[in-house]
Amino acid sequence: MRSVLLVLCGVSLLWAATVAAASPAYDQVRADLDAGRYAEAASGLEAILAEQPEWGSGWRSLGQVQYLLGEPEEAHASLQKAASLDVDPWSGYFMPGAQLFRQRKYAEAVEPLRRALELAPAGRKASTAKTLGYALFKVERYGEAADVLKPVEAGQDPQVLYHLAESLRRRGDYDGALSRVRRLAALPTGVAGFDAARASARWAAYQALLPENAGRRSELLPAAIVDAKAWNARDEGDGESRSTLVKLLAAAERWDEVAGIALSRPECPAPLWLARARMAQGRPVEAEAAATTALDCEGEASAASFELARALAVQLAGDYETAEAVHVDRERVARALEVLGDGESAGARENSAPRADAVRDLVADLRAADRNLRERLDRFDRDRAERLREIRERCLALRWKARNSPLTEDEELFVEDNRCRRFDP
Repeated sequence: MRSVLLVLCGVSLLWAATVAAASPAYDQVRADLDAGRYAEAASGLEAILAEQPEWGSGWRSLGQVQYLLGEPEEAHASLQKAASLDVDPWSGYFMPGAQLFRQRKYAEAVEPLRRALELAPAGRKASTAKTLGYALFKVERYGEAADVLKPVEAGQDPQVLYHLAESLRRRGDYDGALSRVRRLAALPTGVAGFDAARASARWAAYQALLPENAGRRSELLPAAIVDAKAWNARDEGDGESRSTLVKLLAAAERWDEVAGIALSRPECPAPLWLARARMAQGRPVEAEAAATTALDCEGEASAASFELARALAVQLAGDYETAEAVHVDRERVARALEVLGDGESAGARENSAPRADAVRDLVADLRAADRNLRERLDRFDRDRAERLREIRERCLALRWKARNSPLTEDEELFVEDNRCRRFDP
């Protein structure tokens, strides 16, 4: 982090600036500090201070070293002593905090940096707040990090906006996070390794699609779709951007656009998107064809099976004039149940309770439809048997009549059409 590193570059110089007067003892202390031998440096400083207790800069140096040794209480006492001798207390806390930060000892850096922020002069407030905010972020204290960084975000520092946006997002404040990450995306320079435009689209989509945000969806979706379209236009070959845009368009029920994207890039999982769009548009035959194609998409078999079953289910006719029509729809139902599998096991495979419930409900509906179709076939069979009995009785009656008198033209047509000779004894 550039802003932190700029501050840290002056650490050794500030240690050197604490010299009271050149002496062999202090030369050794400085050599120990430069070599990172903090325990030896602390012992040397304590020996000098025993002889020069009014040396304020020495107490500040000792406090700094004690922080680096993991002795915050002793460090605070030493720095308080330095302050009582009119030595600037801010650098006494900030420099060891910055040094610990540079050593990636972020948890240990927080306490001295927090004290430094309380004592920082106006010209040091921003740099101190940034370093403390970054340290808090590193130890996942996101709420505190956000509180520390908010007062210094007006400067449009990319690092501040990044850490603030991420802190707010990780504590669930997506409105605040999106506000900062969109500002970051608009800056001429960003943060290495962080794609602000992509993050903006991702976060906006996540926020808009959260179940608990259902009441705000109409408010959130337009901006999220704009972000997703910009991302998709920039990274046209990126499957994630396309998938994100499709999910948002589907949530907004903009099915023509979903179908357009699916048809423009027909590779998987586009057939599944097309199946859902065609179902929403009331075109189940096309949805059936698309879902059948989607069955071959890796990882999409379960969802494709559900869409195929839905498409087949809505094609069931309300009225049937022939038993053959009933048989056609029984085949549709059987195929739908086959692709779904058992209702309980199919539901258990889904990742969400609503989706699992939808699968089980569809299986139950299809089984109910199959029972109704079987009953319809039974009625057709009964009606056919009754009709056959009536035909037989009339055929026999006409046969006896023909023995005694000629049949009328209509009677002869009835005998021919109904093959009355099959009832002859």
